[in-house]
Amino acid sequence: PAIKILDLIEVLNGVYAQKQGWEAVKIAETGIREGEKMHEDLLFSHEVNYASLNEEMIIVGFNRLGTDISPSLYRSEFAPYLDQSEIFNLLQEIESDLEIL
Repeated sequence: PAIKILDLIEVLNGVYAQKQGWEAVKIAETGIREGEKMHEDLLFSHEVNYASLNEEMIIVGFNRLGTDISPSLYRSEFAPYLDQSEIFNLLQEIESDLEIL
């Protein structure tokens, strides 16, 4: 899944901030900077034919596998977006995992 940065900011600056006892901060939107990307690619287009997928990761090898991996798995522009409640739950899960470490 992917996360819209504005949704992440709203969660961090809202419910999550209140839970942590943080004060909300003023957000100034500055726009896109030169060279800034709107989406992330985990694979280059030429690597897709050499990639395989298991339950946890995409593996890129040397042999042409001809596998059909959905772009939604390696390009954020095609991935489903998490909503704000899902982002909050993810932050809670990460926080819980960090306490274990």
